[in-house]
Amino acid sequence: MGVPRREGGAPTWRDVVATLVCALTLRCPQCRRGSLFKGRFSFAMYERCPICGLKFDRGNGYYIGALGLNLVLAETVATALWLPLAVDQSVPLSTAYAVGVGASVGLPILGFRHARSLWISLDRLLNPVA
Repeated sequence: MGVPRREGGAPTWRDVVATLVCALTLRCPQCRRGSLFKGRFSFAMYERCPICGLKFDRGNGYYIGALGLNLVLAETVATALWLPLAVDQSVPLSTAYAVGVGASVGLPILGFRHARSLWISLDRLLNPVA
């Protein structure tokens, strides 16, 4: 996908697409090859990209935005799943509770890695480092 954008100049649509691809594939937004996480299903991140050395964490509180994004999106989807079940009189209330609790707990866990990846990729796109 070409060379990543450096400081200076506005991002192009190609940069935006590359950023989203990196976020979805959990890859480094600078070299687009290095993995962000230590294992396929691990929540532990590398401190730096194993290929290019880009430091992923830029300081205290860096991932708060990713946490907020993940939580808002996950709980919105969870509400969209359980609310119709809770309103429908033919569905047992225990089923609606089970779906609601399962989605409210499970979706943020499932979205954790991609939320962090998206956060790092967007930060790199909007605030590139030399």
